[in-house]
Amino acid sequence: MSVADYFTQIKKLWDDYNGLISIPHCSCRVECASLIAAYKLIRDQQLIQFFIGLNDDYTIARGSILMMKPLADIDQVDNIILQEEKQRALTALSQFNSSSAAFNASNHDKVEHSVFVVQQRLSNSGFHQDSTISTTVQGTIFPV
Repeated sequence: MSVADYFTQIKKLWDDYNGLISIPHCSCRVECASLIAAYKLIRDQQLIQFFIGLNDDYTIARGSILMMKPLADIDQVDNIILQEEKQRALTALSQFNSSSAAFNASNHDKVEHSVFVVQQRLSNSGFHQDSTISTTVQGTIFPV
């Protein structure tokens, strides 16, 4: 499951839960420290729940985020983790492409060597280089 899918799923659960419980309201018309602390506690709990659901690939990012002072908002954390996921995907893709290119280069060298060996064997057995015999290897025609 992608991080975006996971975040959407857990956010829906939090919204459903918040709809079922009664969050205290303050009518003192002054910024109530206890109400602010209660909301901060809820946000921090949600952040920890989000971290618990992430797999171990995000351990370093998780640790970096937890070291932030003040602790980041859940939406900021989601963006940071999404960037990390995209970076991992790009890194994996570039590693795949470079290993694929290396594989193709090594195969090309092997093909050229094989064609050379076949040419040597044929010339040693009496065939001439200008004969009309040819071989096709991976779509390339090599004279034999």
